[in-house]
Amino acid sequence: MKQIHLLCNAHLDPVWLWSWEEGVTEALSTFRTVCDLLEEFPEFQFNHNEAILYEWVKIHDPALLQRIKKWVAAGRWHIMGGWYLQPDCNMPQGESFVRNIQRGQRFFKKEFGVVPTTAINFDSFGHTKGLVQILNQAGYDSYVVYRAGKAHKIPASDFTWKGLNDSEIVVHRSDKGYNSVLGHAAEELEGYLKTYEHEPVTLFLWGVGDHGGGPSRKDLTDLRALFKAHPEYELIHSTPEAYMNKLRELKVSLPEWDQGLNPVSDGCYTSQVRVKQKHRQLENELYSAEKMASAAAMTTGAPYPAEAFKEAEYDLIFSEFHDALPGSAIKRVEEETLRLLDHGLEICAREKLKSALRLSAGQPQVKSGCSTVLVYNPHPTEFDGLLEFETGMPAQNWDPIFYYPECEVNGEMVPTQCEMEDNRFAIDWRKRAVIRCKLPASSMSRIDVHFRPTEKRPTYEPLTGASYDFDNGRMQVKIDLLTGLIDELTVDGKQILGRDSLQLVAYEDSFNPWGLQRGPRRRRAFRLMTDVEATAFSALKFMTPPIRVIEDGPIRTVIEALFTMDGSNACVRYMLPKQGAEFDVEAIVNWNEKEMLLKLEATQTLQDPDFLGQIAFGAEKLYKDEEVVAQRWLALCDGQSALTVM
Repeated sequence: MKQIHLLCNAHLDPVWLWSWEEGVTEALSTFRTVCDLLEEFPEFQFNHNEAILYEWVKIHDPALLQRIKKWVAAGRWHIMGGWYLQPDCNMPQGESFVRNIQRGQRFFKKEFGVVPTTAINFDSFGHTKGLVQILNQAGYDSYVVYRAGKAHKIPASDFTWKGLNDSEIVVHRSDKGYNSVLGHAAEELEGYLKTYEHEPVTLFLWGVGDHGGGPSRKDLTDLRALFKAHPEYELIHSTPEAYMNKLRELKVSLPEWDQGLNPVSDGCYTSQVRVKQKHRQLENELYSAEKMASAAAMTTGAPYPAEAFKEAEYDLIFSEFHDALPGSAIKRVEEETLRLLDHGLEICAREKLKSALRLSAGQPQVKSGCSTVLVYNPHPTEFDGLLEFETGMPAQNWDPIFYYPECEVNGEMVPTQCEMEDNRFAIDWRKRAVIRCKLPASSMSRIDVHFRPTEKRPTYEPLTGASYDFDNGRMQVKIDLLTGLIDELTVDGKQILGRDSLQLVAYEDSFNPWGLQRGPRRRRAFRLMTDVEATAFSALKFMTPPIRVIEDGPIRTVIEALFTMDGSNACVRYMLPKQGAEFDVEAIVNWNEKEMLLKLEATQTLQDPDFLGQIAFGAEKLYKDEEVVAQRWLALCDGQSALTVM
């Protein structure tokens, strides 16, 4: 007899069209209702995941948590998934996924004595291929999803997903979704049985969701009647693990899929960019803060701030929720997520300062006439590159001369460039230095800053001619002075970029945060300002050209170009190094467009390159003809050269 496994859940977004406080109250309400219905319907079994919801119950209604524990022990309430919450499954780094899983599993093991073996992410907008390896090593043998990208081409609901490092996992793709309409579960199941008649075993997801709810008394009564009306099926209230076990028992032959489960709702890859930027910043700050604190604890005996980092980790994981990080929630949630990320960043900043002071103990006194900066390299490898920082002079300079900084790193003089400091105070006092240096791994380095008197602050001649041509011996860059755009980038004799590269372009877009405008789209490009526009935009009293050299020295040349488009303006800076083939582009945009998507376009000249992107603990070939999502870098590679954007 064919088994039909009914998996009742109450998909409950902690935030989405509401704030987290409403998420808390809905979790309490839903779980109380479920406990009552478990009393009334002895055949019923409930499933729920996301440790954060159970934590809220523990804080706000301890008695309810005890009721849930009773049902879990009785086998009637199944802890599924085991993660802390359902995150965006593309943008977090591998370490963030590990934190999410580990935090959830530890909570469920401690409170309920269980660790699920089937992972659950019903509502995430696609899934990175890197997850397969992570799931395997976290003890999972299967995974249930709804949004599976191009894997929807697979005719079967169940397939084997191949990941990195020879990892693989069995995936069930629920094509009908993960919810049911209140009071219509039995009706939906009737239609479902006909559609999936060909399957040897079937999984049916039901329960009122998104804002919680789960089972209703009417749904359970109707399902009880439907069970009696279909004796040809073995209809059972079940769990994800029970379904997967039956699939293995029947030895069903499964098709394979070896790519990410993408793209899905590609508007989410760009929506609410401030959240995405601060999320990546907190990821990096938390990692480095933990490394510094570990080093301080081992070398000085200082206590490790585990509780502080646990709180910052909470901020990080909550921000990764699959409607917060993708930018598919309301503006209030965006602001609350930014507030949460700032909270985590503040914790990290405070702990990093404590660690830095401990790690710098025993340093010699500052040399006479110098300033000293201490820099910690948290990486297990040597740092070799550009470093920029600000420091104050030993005293304010009121003399009619300018002091130029010269830096000594761990006792060795290094090339130094003085650039405009953050302040515009009318005293020669603060200094911004850019240096090229090497810093030993996992240790504190000392930078002694000397000050050489010069006649005045450096100034630079206006640019003339048709183009500005930069050449450091290895990299050549041609910037068109009429457009302000890069017309050519050549590295080691090979051209990488062509005309009109790094142009800011606006495309017609949809108001829908999940989707991008399809079909032909209106396109508008930023243009270089005129002298009059540039002067007005810069708020200067003298005529200012729209493209000019603003910094130059032994380390790099910085070219600033000012652009405009209708009601929006932009300041773009090309930071071209005197050594190597890496350069920075800084785009500061005053954006006043509506239903337009901003892109930075480049004309690449490589021959039929592969398009690669970073995924969790690895890299993957991405689709070239549509919007894609990756983590900290993207690259075009032709087998000999690579153009990488980080």
